[in-house]
Amino acid sequence: MPTTYRSDLRLTRSFTIGGRTVSAYIDVRNLLNRRVMLDLFTSTGSATNPGQTFVQNNTLGAVRVPGSDVVVADVPDPLQRAPLERRERFFGNGDGVLTVEEQVRSSLGAFVASGWGAQVGVLPGMFYGSPRQVRVGMECRF
Repeated sequence: MPTTYRSDLRLTRSFTIGGRTVSAYIDVRNLLNRRVMLDLFTSTGSATNPGQTFVQNNTLGAVRVPGSDVVVADVPDPLQRAPLERRERFFGNGDGVLTVEEQVRSSLGAFVASGWGAQVGVLPGMFYGSPRQVRVGMECRF
């Protein structure tokens, strides 16, 4: 793994109100908003979830011809036609043509349904630390 670093900052100001000590603070974690790698996937040597490639390339679920619509009935191989029919049934409009938009929607849906992510764009399999977090608060000592 590459060398990583993260900077945190906490500023505190204490004052007295009615005989009690009160502190106001601002706490910034990952001040420079660095992308800190925590671990690697052994299959790729990367911190990025290998399943994300399926979403980006739209290859999860069935064969796709990039940039073109697929007429499901015209696919000669029944082993390729069956998953395409299923994709058209669940994500298409029922016309028997799997458009590029429907292919993308079905791959994203299959990706989420596979358990790789709870929602698209938030992939729990990414081994990166948290982005910048800012907390503001007050402490009161009795």
